[in-house]
Amino acid sequence: LCPAMKTVFYLFLIANAWCVELSAQDEFCTFTATDGRTIVAKPVEVIDETIRVKRKDGKEFNLSPDLFIEEDRKYLIDWAIRRMADQNRLIDIEYVLTQERELEKGPDVILQHDFFLSMQDVNYIMVNCVDIQLRNESHFPVDNVVMQYIVEYSYRYKGREFEERFCSGRFHASTLGPDRVTHFITFPEFFSTSLDDSYSRNCRVKISGIWVKLLRDRKLIYEYAHPLSMKGR
Repeated sequence: LCPAMKTVFYLFLIANAWCVELSAQDEFCTFTATDGRTIVAKPVEVIDETIRVKRKDGKEFNLSPDLFIEEDRKYLIDWAIRRMADQNRLIDIEYVLTQERELEKGPDVILQHDFFLSMQDVNYIMVNCVDIQLRNESHFPVDNVVMQYIVEYSYRYKGREFEERFCSGRFHASTLGPDRVTHFITFPEFFSTSLDDSYSRNCRVKISGIWVKLLRDRKLIYEYAHPLSMKGR
């Protein structure tokens, strides 16, 4: 094929794939309730802990995914998560530096390096660690999440300013609980210290930029950058 024909051919493939995706989204499905009853409908919106579905006759209902068998329940929850992600209302973010306090273990506090867990048993506290707090705004668990991040920071030690640095990494296969805040704790090289270490007492850290990217089943569901220039770094 000549270059012009190749361009037309590739555009045709892209348009065809787009149309197939749209038709799949508009497709009516048969959902089976746990009591055996069925409904032919398609999901159209997420309303709190329910999903609004529309029948072919145009009637709409708000239904809980828990009413349906496991396969259909999972389908509806996955649809709801994608829908809220597309509308940018699935995740809210805050980030802070931890102060001189212990971090309680639990499913909502995820440490990047497991060996730091042992520090809780040897009188360690976490100081100046980056606590990335992600709130799942939905009423459904968001599982199989990989979170990638870059943090730009600067620090002052005994009155001396040091140049800006970056720390980066990822958290694997985490679950964001429904309507809950999950804390992702990162550890730049010098940020964690023992109670009797004077280094942290004289060190002041400042976050100057952050970039966060969430993937679920290898698909992007959330991206955040502040300032926006962090995306290009």
